[in-house]
Amino acid sequence: MTEGDADGAVVILSDDVVTLRPWSSGDAAFLGRASADPAIRRYNGVLDRRGHPAPPLSASGAEAVIDELVLSWRAFATTGTPSGVAFAIVDARSGEPVGCCGVDDWSR
Repeated sequence: MTEGDADGAVVILSDDVVTLRPWSSGDAAFLGRASADPAIRRYNGVLDRRGHPAPPLSASGAEAVIDELVLSWRAFATTGTPSGVAFAIVDARSGEPVGCCGVDDWSR
C-alpha cells in the first residue's frame, strides 16, 4: 500500500507478475477495447444495469466509467466500505492493463 494524494490512500498490490491498482484515465483505450471483446461480453453481459442493450464503450464512455471507478475509490477511502471498488490488473513488466477485478461489501 502506498500513500495517495488528498483523495486518500492508494492501494497497489503486486507479485511481480501482475499488479492490481486503481484505474486511471490512461486506461480508457484498453477499457474500450475490452468492452468490445466477445469473450468478455459473454461474462459481463450485453445489457447495461438497466437491462438495455449495451454497445461497446466509446472513448468518452470508457472515460466516464473510469471516472465512476475513481469516485468508488474515493468513497472507499472515506467510508472504509468497498462498494464497487475495481482494480486494473496490469502486466507488472510492461505496465499494460490486461484485466479488471473488483471488491464489494457483500456483508449486508
